[in-house]
Amino acid sequence: MGLLERLRDFARKLKRDIVALYLSARDPRTPLVAKLVALTVTAYALSPIDLIPDFIPVLGQIDDLILVPLGIWLALRMIPQALIAEHRMEAERLGRLPASRSAATIIMLLWVMCAIWAAWMFNQAYSTSSTCSGPAPLMRWASEACMNSSRSPSSTSSGVPEVKPVRRSFTI
Repeated sequence: MGLLERLRDFARKLKRDIVALYLSARDPRTPLVAKLVALTVTAYALSPIDLIPDFIPVLGQIDDLILVPLGIWLALRMIPQALIAEHRMEAERLGRLPASRSAATIIMLLWVMCAIWAAWMFNQAYSTSSTCSGPAPLMRWASEACMNSSRSPSSTSSGVPEVKPVRRSFTI
């Protein structure tokens, strides 16, 4: 068996295991933690949005080549072997996941919530009442001038008044 054939076989097994994880996550016999891991891995594997976008050379493909198989491996270790064997046979019979608009909606809502949270965190980081501008509120240790400034915050050494940053708020 050549390298190409082994890679195709590995890809087929990954697809089968994604379907088996989906079925395991819906089975009441699966432990709760294993269900959560299986759902997370399945959602990430099927989501059109990656942790690292695919257009970034090398890194974009590494998350698909490492994170997804690693997540599948972890989830498979958490599910009882007899149960996963049953779901693998069912997955081979089905061939692919049944289409679910509600699952797609939930995945998209999770990504939107993550984007809103990231925007909120960005806003919190850049909207402090410090005299420093930019990312210095996040990394005060990196800006000695910000922490050890002996001049008054109302004027600079040239006598020109310093502009104080405006505190912005982000409301949802």
